[in-house]
Amino acid sequence: MPFVWEALRRAEKIGYLFPTDPYPRGHVVDTVLERLIVLVQHPIASWFGWHYCNLETCSQEQSSAELRHNGFLIANRCDSDILVPGNTTVYVAPALILHYILRHEYVPPSSFTEAVLACPEPGSEAYFAAIERICPAKTPQEFMETMAAHQNTWNFMRRFEIRRSQGN
Repeated sequence: MPFVWEALRRAEKIGYLFPTDPYPRGHVVDTVLERLIVLVQHPIASWFGWHYCNLETCSQEQSSAELRHNGFLIANRCDSDILVPGNTTVYVAPALILHYILRHEYVPPSSFTEAVLACPEPGSEAYFAAIERICPAKTPQEFMETMAAHQNTWNFMRRFEIRRSQGN
């Protein structure tokens, strides 16, 4: 599904929080949390390694107390992202967004929460159709050109990191 990779590349990023950046705080309604739980249970992309919450009292070395919402265990680490199609935008968020909302009172933008509530069932034909409507699939040649361009960027960054580590 090349359109999924295009969606990940073009998506508006929500909920990638860092300790040095302020973020809106408040209450998120249960209906949004329940839909987010469904989305987190069906991630669109999984990555190598874990991302741990590093906000306030949480840290990689010190695990926070177990957190649950309606019986669902909310982890303080994740290795996956969710895609949420909106009307004109696809949003990407870490599965850790549930932890950020419940433990740190993060409030995502209303456009995102509206998209979460309107999101088709993850993995369904309607879900993928909604994503592809916003981020149409590229032709196989366009997809390969995009991947080649990313590979060139990754190779450049890797060479830069090697030179930097060698003091050059």
